Amino acid sequence: MAVPTVTSIVPDSGPCGLMVLITGTDFLQDCSQVVFGTYSCGLDYQVISDTLISAIVPNGTGTNVDVKVTTSGGTNSSSTGKFTFHAYTGGGNSIPTVGVCTPGTSVYYSGIGGDSVSIAGTGFVTARKVFFGIVAAAEFTVNSSTSITAIAPQGEGTVYIYVESQYGTSVDADTDNDFTYPVGTLPTVTSIMPANGFPGDTVVITGDHFTEAGATGNDEADAVVFGTLYPDYIIVDDDHIRCDVPGNDSFLGGSVNVYVENGFGRSAAGAAFYYGSATTMVPKTVATANAVPLPKTPLTGWIVGTSQVAVTLTAT
Repeated sequence: MAVPTVTSIVPDSGPCGLMVLITGTDFLQDCSQVVFGTYSCGLDYQVISDTLISAIVPNGTGTNVDVKVTTSGGTNSSSTGKFTFHAYTGGGNSIPTVGVCTPGTSVYYSGIGGDSVSIAGTGFVTARKVFFGIVAAAEFTVNSSTSITAIAPQGEGTVYIYVESQYGTSVDADTDNDFTYPVGTLPTVTSIMPANGFPGDTVVITGDHFTEAGATGNDEADAVVFGTLYPDYIIVDDDHIRCDVPGNDSFLGGSVNVYVENGFGRSAAGAAFYYGSATTMVPKTVATANAVPLPKTPLTGWIVGTSQVAVTLTAT
């Protein structure tokens, strides 16, 4: 087996935590170690091909040190490519600190995440993870030793943002590194006008939180419910919805609660709708044998059915 060789390091200088590419030969022979001078990378390297390794510069010092690779074929005694350690301005060799995070509150409801959050602090050059509470961000970018941009993962409540590097994890400095996932608001229903009618009639539902300006996602009303029926509807504004009464004649004579739903759930029962019309009661037939005298005052009450006849009957 051939002893590996190292011909170049790109970049050839930098702080610990920097990722570099090592070019050479014979790296696929069970590579077991990468060393910068006398400082081992530990497990922080990856053999990409027989001629290429990516590695994280270990914590060390020195100028023009050899980079050595150990495989089953041996260890190169020196390298054509050299590496120079230098400190990174802003604390590349220290535990990160986290300062102000912007925005501090998600613009999305239900904890879905997705916000682009700007994180200020120090010691970010070697950052390898960003946490929102206990949940790691799947995507983040180290802009500099003092700036990171991270995409907020899913979460709930108010959490601290932490940055982890090979030197440790930031602590809860103050409320500047808080991030809040807002809780959504259920709609409310206060009235329905008219409060009685027939299938196909148009009614207006009054309430609140039917749509929220500036918010995204689940806060807008996504259903209107009459008992168990879901009619078509139009959101007029945050306080009003217009819809056609669902159902058929089998509903006449009964009442149902009216609800509005959004992504957070269903409103409480705040209004009821009666299937029928408040008008004068008209008997369809009066059997002669069973006839009774009509009172001098009109008969009033509810009449339901497909025939809506407004007639006042009094005794003659």
